Formats: sequence, structure tokens, C-alpha cells
Amino acid sequence: MKRKLFFKKYLYVILSLFSLTVLSVGSVNAQSENDEQIIQKEIVYFYSSTCSSCGRVSKILNSLVLTNRNIEVHKYNIMEVENKGIMNGYLKEYGIDFGATVPIVFVSDKSLCGYDEISENLQSALDNYSVETISIHELDSTHFEEEFELLSKMNFLSVFLAGFLNGLNPCSISMLLFLVSVLITQKNNVLKICFSYIAGKYICFLLLGTVLYKVISSVNLMSSYFYIRIVMIIILTLLVIYNFSDFLSAQKEKYNKIKLQLPKKIKDFNHSLIKKLQNLIDKKTFYVLIFLIGFVISLGEFLCTGQVYLATLVTVLELTNEFNSTVVFYLIIYNLALCIPLILISLLIYKGKQVFSIGNVFLEKMHIIKLTNTVFFAIILAFMILQTFF
Repeated sequence: MKRKLFFKKYLYVILSLFSLTVLSVGSVNAQSENDEQIIQKEIVYFYSSTCSSCGRVSKILNSLVLTNRNIEVHKYNIMEVENKGIMNGYLKEYGIDFGATVPIVFVSDKSLCGYDEISENLQSALDNYSVETISIHELDSTHFEEEFELLSKMNFLSVFLAGFLNGLNPCSISMLLFLVSVLITQKNNVLKICFSYIAGKYICFLLLGTVLYKVISSVNLMSSYFYIRIVMIIILTLLVIYNFSDFLSAQKEKYNKIKLQLPKKIKDFNHSLIKKLQNLIDKKTFYVLIFLIGFVISLGEFLCTGQVYLATLVTVLELTNEFNSTVVFYLIIYNLALCIPLILISLLIYKGKQVFSIGNVFLEKMHIIKLTNTVFFAIILAFMILQTFF
């Protein structure tokens, strides 16, 4: 009796396990069949880390991916040149004007541009997903090399001009002239003195630019770039106003009314540093000390020239938010252009021009320099306002 009861229980357990196994296999097969029926949907999304509305679109797409395992999003930042070319390829394939801007989404046979259109129509485009979205690998960005080359030349020119015009500021030139007037003892050491000082200035500004760029690029630009733009618009507006005011003062030869110059305390400090070198002219470390003084003086000079440098860094940031060879190239170009006026003045002094006469020429032409600066910054300001609000 006990054996029969044990046998029945044993048989019941076996049958129960068998039934569970069959049900599980059936459920897995059913799930597999359902998985096969789910259509994989691809979204191609172009954005820029300098675009405020792109951040909101990214949140929508991230939410879709989390709640729908059959949706895959391919993201491309157009701040990278090759991705801009790929976007142009998509615009061509979908028959959209090349003037279209980010954020822009391609899904199935549809394209959606701008936050409003994407937020309102993306779900509908996914629900009516009829054909596969064009594969990114089918497109070739080499057709747009001429456009990239033109863009690079324009950026190169604007960065170079910004550096050169900033190098013509009174803070920079007057300090070099004072240095030479105090330390020059014979003609053959003019270039050594000047170039040692200029080298210190160049290295200082190059390092400052590197640090500033890394700080700015580390910010979440999608959420804060609009505000960075507003700050830059304010700075450029002030530069236009102050340069025009300085133009009027220089034109009337009221040089004591010039606003864009170093504070008197910093200027006196720089003069005292330079004067201390008079007793060290015969030392072996003399030129090294001039280099170091050039470096230190440039730190203070940044108060006078840093606004333009910052605006230039923001412009470069629009090309790429990663510190790469492109950024290094533009930093080198800007700072070389910044030093060109000082190099030319050094050569003139070496050729026999008197420091006093150079200073007088510079004062006579200051109103032209200030007017040129006004026009240049006004153009950049107008361009930045158009990009930000229109």
C-alpha cells in the first residue's frame, strides 16, 4: 500500500515537471515568434552640442529607447566635420534644402526638423514605419569636401584677424616699447630682448587658451550654450561701444580718456618688474628672466585682451567640443597673429627706428585701429545675434 502511494506521488511529480517544461517551451517559442514579428525601427538624429533645443530632442529620443526595445537611434554631432557631410548626404537623399538646421531626425521615409515638428510628429512617424531608414553607410561625405574647405578657410581667416587686431591693442604695444626703452643697451641685443619677451607672451596666451577651452567645453553645452551666447553678445556689445568711444577719444587726441587699457596699478607693477631687470643685463639668465616677465605681464594683460580671446574660443568651440588637433591649430594661429604686431615693431626698432617715433606713429594711428576694431566686433556681434535668435 505504501509502495503504491509512493509510486503515485512520484508519478505525479514527474508529470507535473513534464507539464511545466512543455508550457515553458511553448511560452518561449511564442515569445520568439512575437519577437520575430516586432519590426526594428531606426532613427537617424543630427544635433549639435551648441544647440539648446537639441537637448530637449535628445531627452525624447532617450525616453523612446528606454521604453521601446525595437527602436535604435543613431546620433551624429555636426560639430564634427565628417558628420556635417553625412547630414548633407541625408538632406540630399530626402530632398531637403541644405539650409536645414539641427535638430533634425530621419525615420523611415520621413524627415522632421526642429523641436516642435519632432515632438509633435515623431511618434506618428514611428507608428507608420513603412520602409527602413536609409543606412548611414550607404552615403559618402566626400562630395562635400569643397564646402568643408570653404568653411575651414573662413574660420581660419576670422581667427587670424581676431588675433591680429587684438595684438594692436595699446596695452600690448606700449609695454613692449617701454621694455625696449629701459633695457636696450646696444643694437645687436634688440631682437633677443624683444623675442624673449614675445615668446613669454605667446606661451602664456597659448596655455591660457588651452585651459579656458577645456573649462568651457566641459560644460553641458546643450543646456547652457544659449546662456554662453548671451554672455558673449553682452561682451561683444561692450567691446563695440568701448572701441567706438576710444575711437572718438583718439580722434580728438584725448588719450587719457581711452577706456580699453590696463588699470594703472597693473601698469605700474609691470613697469617696476621691467625696471628691476636693468641691474641684471650682464647675467647669463637675463633672457630667461625677460621670457618669464613676458609671461607674467601677459597674465595681467589678459584683462585687456581676454574678451576677444574668449569670443574666439567660443567660435572654435562651434567646430568641435573636443580638445583635438583642430583646436590646437586654431590656438596656434590666433596667438601667432596676436604676436605679429609686436614682431613687426621689434624689426623696425632693430632697423634703426626710434622707440619714441614708433610710439608717436602708433598714437597718431590709434583712431584708425580703434575704428577697425569697432567694425570687426560689430560684424561678429551681428553674426552671433543672427545665429542665436534667428
